Amino acid sequence: MRTAASAAIKAIISLTPVEAIEPVMQVLSTNLKACSKWMGKVGCLKAMSILVEGKGEEEKEEIAQMLGILLPLVEGAMHDTKKEVRNPTLCAQLN
Repeated sequence: MRTAASAAIKAIISLTPVEAIEPVMQVLSTNLKACSKWMGKVGCLKAMSILVEGKGEEEKEEIAQMLGILLPLVEGAMHDTKKEVRNPTLCAQLN
């Protein structure tokens, strides 16, 4: 069940058009801040990294405009007490 849910999220996030990147990142950012469970935080970070991966120049420019909001959240996750959340390879994908 968890594998199917992860695959569905990956498929949906990877199909996000440039016009929807900002609202999707806002939802993920809000959930990352509000989430108290480590698995939810990891899910948000993975979704963010999928949104960033393999994008064109226009998409990267859209994401670059949001770095002021995203970087403090990612940095906070890097200092999380749970190693799965602060895993540098997961967080580094957003840099």
